[in-house]
Amino acid sequence: IIVLLVLIIGLSIALRKTNPENLVASNGIWLALVILFGILLIPTIWLGRLTNVVGLAGLITILLVVVVGLVGYYYGDKIIRFDWDYYLTIALVILIVVSLFGMFFITNAEDMMNFIYVLSILFLIIFVLLLLSNHKKLKENSEKCEDGKIVPNYPVESWNIVIKIYYIFKNLINIMAIRKLKSKK
Repeated sequence: IIVLLVLIIGLSIALRKTNPENLVASNGIWLALVILFGILLIPTIWLGRLTNVVGLAGLITILLVVVVGLVGYYYGDKIIRFDWDYYLTIALVILIVVSLFGMFFITNAEDMMNFIYVLSILFLIIFVLLLLSNHKKLKENSEKCEDGKIVPNYPVESWNIVIKIYYIFKNLINIMAIRKLKSKK
């Protein structure tokens, strides 16, 4: 998993540094990133299939992405009046640190499930808000594009959305699977 994460970070940096006019390189890097994220998604889908929530989580993810995308694109400038990304990124880093260190202090399975459940809800909220902000920026970037002068960087723009969709789906499966497991007790 560490090798995959290092590859993803390296390819993400390479994608941002690649000239958007170099279509083969930028789209090749984007495709490699999507494949790597697909590999990372296997354990999550396995958990979703074991608890029979993967289909519903997928539908909810699609619904959330469409609704948040439309709201962000059409009403983002009215809703987001300051740089959310800065504060959401800080919250994300704090949650990652809490999740890494918190797992060392949990002594039983029930507490671990509760810990993962709460973290998944918080991660889900952050990624939905980041997706909302991303669609607002997407609209702003589209208004700056001029034919032949400013080339849009579609792989980078879509990669920002793919990352958020991945984490929304992953956290929805965690939440729904834990709820289902708790209801069986």
